[in-house]
Amino acid sequence: MDTVIQTTGWARAAIFFKYSIITCGAAALVSAPMWLPLPRFDLRFMLLAAVTILVSSRFAVQIPRVNTNVTVSDTFIFLVLLLYGGFAGLLLALADGLFGALRIRGSLPWLYCTFSLDRSVA
Repeated sequence: MDTVIQTTGWARAAIFFKYSIITCGAAALVSAPMWLPLPRFDLRFMLLAAVTILVSSRFAVQIPRVNTNVTVSDTFIFLVLLLYGGFAGLLLALADGLFGALRIRGSLPWLYCTFSLDRSVA
């Protein structure tokens, strides 16, 4: 006896939202080298990127009267956006997200986890 699981309207909307965010992020990453000038990656940028990726994502600042946190890495990514341009900020945000997910998950099958989560919602 086979069971059929039907997705509700909210589950379909969540799946559509997730894939549209993934598609927009991939489009931004692919189009960034074409539209944005390449920054100069010097020693200061490498030091700032290393601090952002390795240390600052562990520290968060609570915003008063609002139930949210801002990590110190968000501040450093904004600083890189101002100093080195959008392409460098995009690459640093990507690296910070990947290393943050690696720190939380402990391994790299995050892509498999994304697609298997879609099946578990459905």
